[in-house]
Amino acid sequence: MKNHYVQQYVLKEFATKCGKDYHIQVVDFSANNGGWRNTHSAFYSRNLYSDELENEFNYEIETTIKPLFDKLKNNDKHVCISREEFDLIKKYILLQLYRTPHSFENLSRRYSGRIGMIEIDMSNHKSKSKKDYWNNMMLCILRTGWDSIDKIGYSVVRYDKCVLDRLFPMLIKSDEEPLIVCDTGYYGEDRKIGAPSNDVGHWKKAFSFYFQRDVSKEDTLLLMKKELPYLNFLSFPLSSSTSLLLIDDIWRFYTPEIKKCFDSFGITSGFLEKYLKKPDACYENQTKINESLSIENNIEYFSKNDLILIYVVSVPKYASIYLNILCIRDCYEKIGFRSRTELSATIDCYKDAVKHCPHLHDFSFDDKIDYDKPLN
Repeated sequence: MKNHYVQQYVLKEFATKCGKDYHIQVVDFSANNGGWRNTHSAFYSRNLYSDELENEFNYEIETTIKPLFDKLKNNDKHVCISREEFDLIKKYILLQLYRTPHSFENLSRRYSGRIGMIEIDMSNHKSKSKKDYWNNMMLCILRTGWDSIDKIGYSVVRYDKCVLDRLFPMLIKSDEEPLIVCDTGYYGEDRKIGAPSNDVGHWKKAFSFYFQRDVSKEDTLLLMKKELPYLNFLSFPLSSSTSLLLIDDIWRFYTPEIKKCFDSFGITSGFLEKYLKKPDACYENQTKINESLSIENNIEYFSKNDLILIYVVSVPKYASIYLNILCIRDCYEKIGFRSRTELSATIDCYKDAVKHCPHLHDFSFDDKIDYDKPLN
């Protein structure tokens, strides 16, 4: 059975309609090859999920998320969603983090701390194999309400749920350079926070700001010896013109006036500094939130009756190219798009980036691909 790890209704948004079918152009970096594929035959693995898991996906997520994604991508100025709808988006995204056949490898490549969590969880659950552990974990997420996921017996899931609860939404519209999709279904912009100076007081403040809690002097000294991964945003392409960004909560505090403060902590993003548009919200427990001093307490006061107004930000061609380069960088093996001809600027810029960053996927075989032929 074919199991799509990037949904067909998403892939169709990056494809060209051909009669009753949709054709998406695909590049496979593992095979140095490319061409078009019917969306039915793109971004899938055979027998990836059990029948039980496939049915749960369809019932719990895919039938409910599609109308919501349609709502997000069919607006040009702003979209109003409920807290319940935002929780559904976050649950979908949590599942997408693990959903692909190479999800653990991809996450571990980026955030090595998850390797230890997964090994401990597998031992605690007496899993026969990584696939058995993965299948049961996915079923557990699907059957658990968002508010209760931080209580389930999978430490890696509890950790990622806390990360997602820190993020706030923004929508990107790109009309000048089409966006692309990759086989993970998402990509991100992250940075490393290090300690280039020995100023313990400075870095105590920096790490307290990073973790949103007071960090002791002893812990500061330990952290100063490490480089911490810091997530600016995750991007989930919904169509060739729309992407949903989930941005770390620290950026709620950003203003041009305090840019120097952010820079001193190592928190930088040329993209967010230029295009950031924070959502507005109407909270049922607004008074308690105003009195709260921490993000963690704010989460306790969230209600399903809250309304979130997400702004749509139109970005120019060079910003779309930047997002596409991040997408190619973060793919595991494959990317997909509507037309290679439309993406000449993106691919030229990516090839140039490879010259300076040899760890990126090699794309020198691009000139040998006949994108008008089906990819075997």
